[in-house]
Amino acid sequence: MGETSLQTLWESAPPRTTLFHSGLISRLPQNAQSYLRWAIEEGTPFPTITRLTMSGEIRLKSWAKFEATEWLHSSQGFEWSARTKVQSLPVSGADRLILGQGEMAWKILGLIPLMKASGPDITKSAAGRYAGELCWLPPALLGTQVRWEADRPGQARALISVAGAKVPVAFEIEPNGRLRGCSIARWGEVPGEGFKERTFRVVVEETGAFDGFRIPTKISAGWAESDQEFGENGEFFRAQIERAEYR
Repeated sequence: MGETSLQTLWESAPPRTTLFHSGLISRLPQNAQSYLRWAIEEGTPFPTITRLTMSGEIRLKSWAKFEATEWLHSSQGFEWSARTKVQSLPVSGADRLILGQGEMAWKILGLIPLMKASGPDITKSAAGRYAGELCWLPPALLGTQVRWEADRPGQARALISVAGAKVPVAFEIEPNGRLRGCSIARWGEVPGEGFKERTFRVVVEETGAFDGFRIPTKISAGWAESDQEFGENGEFFRAQIERAEYR
């Protein structure tokens, strides 16, 4: 997969012509309506792609700071390109899901391969990540790949079709629709056991407004023992969104 695939789609994104209005969501379950009205300002043009600039910490053997850019497309997938350090050595690379294929590729000093992985398990795990991250591109949650399900208290629940998988996502909301987190039934590796479906949890600590959208701007994330708490050493990702652009 070419590293510039989603960057190219960013540069060639079509004009934004469809405008959001409440009639588009009037048939959805009430909690889904509440969340989407909070997330999308009335009259906002729908984009097909967002570019996120972020920084934070990722837990490898220990916590390490990172800087990253992510492209997230409404139908084509995502690419997260980051820079960090492992034992004081610069490491760079990307996690991506493009056209239904997942891949992880990282190098030390930009030259020495550190890790490269692909295949069905990586794709299925990346599909779960993509489904949960659509909160950064809210209009994508109105696409045909999303089926909103019956509400539960404090939750807007969706089944999202990605790369041949159907990913359940529970968006946790406050009474005004503000997003406070989500739980994802995501394919992931358990040391010594291989891959299986696990609960992946995201906690939204802060939100912000960009170009007519309200999105999470400070999160923590990781594997959870339930939809409420991280498991032991489950949290491995903390990020701050510094900029979100839409086309």
